[in-house]
Amino acid sequence: MEDVLAELNTTELTHLWTEDETIGWVYQYFNPPEERKAMREASQAPRNSRELAVRNQFFTPRYVVEFLTDNTLGRIWYEMRKGSTALREECRYLVRRPNEVFLGPGEKAPAGKEDETDLSQEELLKRPVYIEHRPKKDPRDLRILDPACGSGHFLLYAFDLLERIYEEAWGDPDSPKSEATGRTIREDFETLDDLRRQVPKMIVEYNLHGIDIDPRAVQIAALALWLRAQKTWKNLGLKAPERPRIAKSNIVTAEPMPGEEDMRREFTASLKPRVLGQIVDEVFEKMKLAGEAGSLLKIEEEIKDAVAAAGKQWREGPKPEQQLLFPTMDAPRPKQQELRFDVKGITDERFWDQAEDRILDALKEYAERAENGHATRRRLFAEDAARGFAFIDLCRNRHDVILMNPPFGASSRESKDYIEERYQKTKGDVLANFIERSLNLTNSQGRVGAISSRTPFFLGSFETLRTEVFGKIGHIRLLADLGEGVLEAMVETAIYVVTKQRLGGPESLFFRLLIDVEKGELLRQLTEECSKGDRSQRTFVINPRHFETLSGNPYAYWVSKTTIETVGGHSCIEGNKAAIRVGMQTGDDFRFLRCLWEIPAALVSPSSTLPENKQPVRQQCLNELSSDRVWVPFSKT
Repeated sequence: MEDVLAELNTTELTHLWTEDETIGWVYQYFNPPEERKAMREASQAPRNSRELAVRNQFFTPRYVVEFLTDNTLGRIWYEMRKGSTALREECRYLVRRPNEVFLGPGEKAPAGKEDETDLSQEELLKRPVYIEHRPKKDPRDLRILDPACGSGHFLLYAFDLLERIYEEAWGDPDSPKSEATGRTIREDFETLDDLRRQVPKMIVEYNLHGIDIDPRAVQIAALALWLRAQKTWKNLGLKAPERPRIAKSNIVTAEPMPGEEDMRREFTASLKPRVLGQIVDEVFEKMKLAGEAGSLLKIEEEIKDAVAAAGKQWREGPKPEQQLLFPTMDAPRPKQQELRFDVKGITDERFWDQAEDRILDALKEYAERAENGHATRRRLFAEDAARGFAFIDLCRNRHDVILMNPPFGASSRESKDYIEERYQKTKGDVLANFIERSLNLTNSQGRVGAISSRTPFFLGSFETLRTEVFGKIGHIRLLADLGEGVLEAMVETAIYVVTKQRLGGPESLFFRLLIDVEKGELLRQLTEECSKGDRSQRTFVINPRHFETLSGNPYAYWVSKTTIETVGGHSCIEGNKAAIRVGMQTGDDFRFLRCLWEIPAALVSPSSTLPENKQPVRQQCLNELSSDRVWVPFSKT
C-alpha cells in the first residue's frame, strides 16, 4: 500500500489530481483485467455481489456524463425557469427543439393531431413542442440519485450544475420555500457570498445520492464529493478553518443490517406490540439480500407489504377452529392454520396508520445501537445514517433525477430468485431490472438518464421491457445510438433519457452515431443543430408508439413512419409464407470457418466496397464463384 501511495504522489502525476474524476480512474483499475477474465472463465453468471461489482466497473466517458446530466437535471431546471437560465448555454449537450412553447399553470396544449403523416423529418423537428408547466423548486429540494454509483462520476458533474442552479435560485424573487427549511433561499442567506460559502455543503447534504454494493466504491464516491467541495472553497479563497463542516453525505452501501443474529433476536423480542418485532424481523431477513441485489431490493415495498398483511390479518380477526361434523367421532381435527403475525393487544385502527413510521424508527434505533456496539464504523461524515438503515432511508424517497451506468447480464446467484419474483416485466437481465427500478424511484415529473448496451431496444428477449416499461410506465424522450468504442467492455452502447410521462410532445429524438469515431464532438454538433432547427442525416424524429405495429416492437427509429405502417400491416413471413434463415451467420464454425493461413490466397475473394450501381457487384460475385474463389474474409465478434 505504501508503494501505491508513493506512486500516486509522484510529481509526474501532479497535474492529474486537478481533475475531479482522477480518483475514479484509480479505483476502476484497482481490480486488474486478469481478475475479471478469471471470474468469467469460472462462471458465466456472477457468483456473488463482489463479482457483479468487479465485472461491471467501467468508466463512463465525460461527454456521456454531460449529455445525460444536461438532459435530466439541466433540462428540469431549464423547464422550471421556462428557458431563462444560464444552463441554456453552459450545458453543451442540452437538447432543445427550435419551437418550444412553455405552458403556464393549468394550461393545456392546443388540441390537434399528434402525428402528421405527410410531414418530413425537417418539418417534424420544427413543429411547436408544448412543454408542460413544471413548478419551481428550491434547489435544496432537488434530489439526484445514481443507483449504481461506482466512484461517483455522474454526481461530480451534477455538482457543477447545482452550483449554478443555487445562484440562479437566490437571484429569483419568485423562488419558492424549501421543504427542508420552510424558508426561501434568499431568506436563509442574506448575501450571495453567504450562499456561495454554504453551497458545497448543501449540495453534498441535500442533493446528491448514491447507492452501490461495493463499500470501497461508496467510500471513494463520498471522498470525491468531499474533495469537489474543497475545490470550490479553495477557489473562493476560504482557508480550512473558514470552511463549513460537511456533516453528512447520502452515498450509501447496500448491505444487510449490522449485528449478530442473537443481537437482532434480542432487539425484536423487546418491541411491543409483538407484531412490530415480527415485521422488523422480516425486514432483517429481506435485508440479507441487500448486498447482492443492491438498488434492486425494493425494501420500502417489503416494509409496506408486511404492514399491509399484518393490518389485513388484524381486521379479519381470529379464525375459529374448524369443528367436526360429528363431535363424538374419533377422528383427527384439522390443524389450525398458522398465522403469520401475532396481532394481539392492538385495539385501535389508527395503530396501522403509524405502524410503518414506528418500524422505521425501530430499524434506525437498532442500526445505530449495533454500529456503536459491535460493528466497525465506516462513516466518513459524523451524521451519516447508520449502516443498513442508510439504504432503507434512501430507498423510501422519490427523486427528480436518476443517472446511471447500470450493470448488465445475469444477476448473482443469491439474488436471482428474488429478482425474478419482483421484476416480472424485466426478468432475465439486471440492466432491464435497473431501468424498471429507476422509474419506480423517480417522482411523477422525474427523468432517468442511462448508458447501457443498445440491445434492449432491439432484441426479442427485451420485448416486455419495450412494451410494458417503455410503452406503459415510461417514455423514451431522447436516445443517442452510439455503437462501439464508448466503454472498455466489448459492448455496443446507447445513451437515453426516459420520462414517466410523455412530456414535451409525442415525438422523440434519436441520434445515430454507430460508425463515427469522434462521438462526443459529433453529438455536441447534433445537439446544437437541433436547437437551430437544422436536421442532420443522423437525426430522426419519430413517435415510439409507431414501433408497436412491428412484431416484437423493435425501436427501428431510422425507418420512416410510412414504411413501419406498411410492414406492420402485414402478417409475419415466418410461420405464414416461408422459413427465415439468417444470412452471414455460420451456424457451424468447424465446417465453414478457417483461419486466414489455412486457405490458399488464390481461393480468397478480396473484399470490395459496394458501388452505387448494384449490377457490377452481382457480376463480380458470379465471376469469383466461377473461378473457385469461394472463401471470403469474415470477422466473427
